[in-house]
Amino acid sequence: MKTIYKYELKITDEQYVEIEGFNGFLKVAEQNGVLCLWCIVNKDDKSIYTAEINIQGTGNPIKYNTKIHEGSYFDSVLMSNGLVWHVFTN
Repeated sequence: MKTIYKYELKITDEQYVEIEGFNGFLKVAEQNGVLCLWCIVNKDDKSIYTAEINIQGTGNPIKYNTKIHEGSYFDSVLMSNGLVWHVFTN
């Protein structure tokens, strides 16, 4: 059975999120001051997908060794504190 799950993200350049039954990314947005990622998951699938999430702020330099590359952009989020985060996925 497919459903939607939410994962809280840290505001950091690179992180890994383990998602059981991953079936696709939906949205990234702020909820109650926290950056969150919503995904479709298949509850019948017990395989673990490790999503690599890269977050860059507007005006911040992209580190040379980051895995951000063309085609990996997912979404941008305007936070209530005025900061804008740009999210990249593998």
